[in-house]
Amino acid sequence: SRNVVVMRPDGSNATRQCERDAILQGDNNITLTCDIDTSGTWKLRILGRAGESVGAYFVGVETLSA
Repeated sequence: SRNVVVMRPDGSNATRQCERDAILQGDNNITLTCDIDTSGTWKLRILGRAGESVGAYFVGVETLSA
């Protein structure tokens, strides 16, 4: 979960402003709830190590009503 970064359209890190939670116990899952405060293409970056960061990655995006 430490290796997930949410990036704004200008390339700045928005992860610190996101609410962090977990779906299951352990360190291998994460949920991030972020306020989209600017228009443009946002990115999710998952950082890993060659040969170690293997397996399935699932990413979902949901629009929440206010």
